[in-house]
Amino acid sequence: MTLRFLTFTFFVLYFFLPPLGGIEGGFAQTPITKVRGKITDAKTGEPVPYVNVAFRGTRIGTATDFEGNYLIETYKPSDSLLASCIGYKRHARYIVKNKTQTVNFALEPLQFALPEVVVKYKGNPAIDIFKEIVDHKRENDRDKFDYYQYEVYNKVEIDMNNISEKFMKRKILKPFSFVFDNLDTNETNAKVFLPVFLAESVSDFYYRKNPRAGKEVIRGSKVSGVQNESVTQFMGQMYQNIVNIYNNYVEVFGRNFVSPISDFARVYYKFYLTDSAFIGNSYCFRIKFEPRNKHEPVFKGEMWIHDTTYALVSLDVEIAEDVNLNFIQDLRASQRYARIGNKWMLEKEVLMVDLNLGENQLGFYGKKTTTYRNHRINEPQPDELYQTADNLIVKTDAFKQNENYWDSVRHEPLTENESAVYVMVDSIRSLPIFQTYIETIAMFITGYKPVGKVEFGPYYTFFSFNRIEGPRLRLGGRTSNAFSTKVMLYGHLAYGFSDHRLKYRGGFLYFPSKKTPRISYGMAYENDLEQVGQSSNAFLEDNILASVFRRNPQSKLTSIQEYQAHYEREWYPGFSNKFFFLHRVSQIWKPTENSAPDRYITTSEVTLYTRFAKDERYIEGEFERMSVGTTKPVLQVQYTLGVKDIFNSEYEYHKVVAQLKHRIQIGSFGYNDYILEAGRIFSREPIPYPLLELHKGNETRAYDDYAFNMMNYYEFASDEYFSVASTQHFEGFFLDKFPILRRLRLREVASAKGVIGNLNVEHSQAIPFPSTLSNVNKPYFEAGIGVENILRVLRIDLLWRLSYLDHPDISVWGIRGKLQLMF
Repeated sequence: MTLRFLTFTFFVLYFFLPPLGGIEGGFAQTPITKVRGKITDAKTGEPVPYVNVAFRGTRIGTATDFEGNYLIETYKPSDSLLASCIGYKRHARYIVKNKTQTVNFALEPLQFALPEVVVKYKGNPAIDIFKEIVDHKRENDRDKFDYYQYEVYNKVEIDMNNISEKFMKRKILKPFSFVFDNLDTNETNAKVFLPVFLAESVSDFYYRKNPRAGKEVIRGSKVSGVQNESVTQFMGQMYQNIVNIYNNYVEVFGRNFVSPISDFARVYYKFYLTDSAFIGNSYCFRIKFEPRNKHEPVFKGEMWIHDTTYALVSLDVEIAEDVNLNFIQDLRASQRYARIGNKWMLEKEVLMVDLNLGENQLGFYGKKTTTYRNHRINEPQPDELYQTADNLIVKTDAFKQNENYWDSVRHEPLTENESAVYVMVDSIRSLPIFQTYIETIAMFITGYKPVGKVEFGPYYTFFSFNRIEGPRLRLGGRTSNAFSTKVMLYGHLAYGFSDHRLKYRGGFLYFPSKKTPRISYGMAYENDLEQVGQSSNAFLEDNILASVFRRNPQSKLTSIQEYQAHYEREWYPGFSNKFFFLHRVSQIWKPTENSAPDRYITTSEVTLYTRFAKDERYIEGEFERMSVGTTKPVLQVQYTLGVKDIFNSEYEYHKVVAQLKHRIQIGSFGYNDYILEAGRIFSREPIPYPLLELHKGNETRAYDDYAFNMMNYYEFASDEYFSVASTQHFEGFFLDKFPILRRLRLREVASAKGVIGNLNVEHSQAIPFPSTLSNVNKPYFEAGIGVENILRVLRIDLLWRLSYLDHPDISVWGIRGKLQLMF
């Protein structure tokens, strides 16, 4: 399975598996009966809110909203629907089972007069109930239990929507015309949709409070068109249900929404007590909530609260109309809880998302359904269960289960359309033209064009230019999965029309094991130019964008000849070691053409790199992988030993570098990304400045998160240093207060970066420092403010350099841009 198809699959999974889900009246049995309608006053025609609507003889019911509308659905209907409300005659109407239909009611007011009854209540009863909810959160929050466990069944369906007849008749889609036989209509907004993706999983989940630990074992996974463990892990409880509604904030598509039962929800919500009734054998209060300000990250909806324990019994929410979210046309979620002993545990959750680039444009529905059963509370498991390195286990036969297995473990059967998705996806993938489409899209994303057993690219490096080489042509490539899924060969040839030199690189990468522990090793040789002092996040030197968007001429490139070998072992997801050997002959950069004759230095290095990112997960192809991040800090430590007299190496030294980076969620104020880094270089004798820490500058107009954007290359060097970078994303907290700006959905961002270090001047005895290079024994600072989400894809920062303003060829302020896609 190629990474490009897995990347597409992960995009589907990642953006349609937010961790808030929903309720239904009971576990489904196909087919379903759905009834919607409006209830009005028979005399005035006005809508009647809070009318109880239920299937006669059952406990399956709902109530109308402020506009008199209702929607009720079940797999176990009776033959009629009953509407009742104080002050009106009860009215029943027959319905057709197993169909979607509209049934409206016109209720007759009662004609007799009741004696006047005056009820006085000081305050808002909904607020008094809300206070009890907050006071009882510790007792009802499952994460406060000592132990719990259950079986989890997840089902995710993705549908294309807004499918017009014109779209279906496009020539490019003619080979796929058979898929439109599965078209359906969404009852909520009458959009035509086509199911195109389905995924299921069943797993066992275990939780321990102290010390806090979770463990999940995925027993079965079925993803349409995919058999890959790295995709399977994202179907589990630990990835999908990482949010608890009892927390103060609920993360939805990367935004922190204030929970309707957060400790401070009264600041953001208005609450109304609208009803009370029995749900099963439990008497419950019905509380409606709506935002005080519709543009804030909050929900609107209703919840039923148990009158004794003040636990959530059910919850129905949707996002407020003016929330600053991209591409989300609608989001609705619901939850249902079941009483297990004297505790209430989540029994079912449903999330539905309508994602479109714009109105009436082709988009997607996402629906996630998760059910829970076999709950056990406060039953300890052996400590050994939680002490394994990996907290998520995918059984080796998880995606090899047959249909009999799935029939026995599904908590609810698939509908006819859902069953057809598996067949349809397999049929589509078997068409040669589908592979052509995938390869075209993949070339745009990855930069490589597959041709048989070879992939050529990246295409954006084919042509570039710089002051040393002039126009530069490069032809690169690598072997494809058709060649091997264990060995990848790669390389490139490049030629500069000004320096008339041929450059080249070649190497291989081999994976003897892709399971835990994941092991790889490889070797490479390179003879080319590189930019020393550039961050690993920067554009490649021969990226055409780097050539176009430079603020200074690219004249500081260094010629290198490099041999490299590495061995990497990932002990478990998130913890890895990499051991590599590097032998390099590099040219010393000269500030001017005639400053000195060419000088080369020869070094041999042995490096041990360690990376720890707890709970980090990846989407993986055969050779490449993409991290989907972690909520925990990421620690990286690297030790390098420079060895003298090996392959004519000239210097002995030791380097130690440690880096910590993390994203902190700050509630309504957005989130903060910070990076802390410290390093030290030890040597008994002076070493050339390229072997020191050349602090990462940026001479392009593209914003670089890992560089000092107002610093030039070769401006500062250190043999010991400490740096910090912090970026605060306010997510529209301030700009959303202004109605005119709110429509643009702009979001504020602020950044600050600094570094301080020391440089032993004796190092200049090895090779004289360039005139541009200096010590940073007084702090270097730069700061910026900016706006992101411009046209949904662009971020622009205005940056100020706050120190070392007397250095030559620097700018005190500058504008940098960055392309990024976010919700």
